[in-house]
Amino acid sequence: MLTSQRLHTSDVVFVHMTELLPHHMCVHVCACVYTLTQVWDLALERDAEEEAALAPANNAQAPEDLPAQLLFLHAGQQDMKECHWHSQIPGLIVSTAQDCMNAFKPSNI
Repeated sequence: MLTSQRLHTSDVVFVHMTELLPHHMCVHVCACVYTLTQVWDLALERDAEEEAALAPANNAQAPEDLPAQLLFLHAGQQDMKECHWHSQIPGLIVSTAQDCMNAFKPSNI
């Protein structure tokens, strides 16, 4: 279950479940009315001890209210319509909106 009840502030207009790689069956992308494309991995859980061990002393910690399952946010498109994983380029996402079309590949996927 997602750990944030306030992440979506308006309607989610499109959710596209897909198999990114054979071992990533829980990764999906969704487009929201309020200009965000989000990538989620529903298999992840927050581990405070691991985060503390991996974070350098001068590096900022992830906010507690940020869900551990949220991998990536892409913002800036107005009136999102849909998003899809590219069928031939692993990790590439194509999203469409009223004002533009974007193709991007998050570095952490």
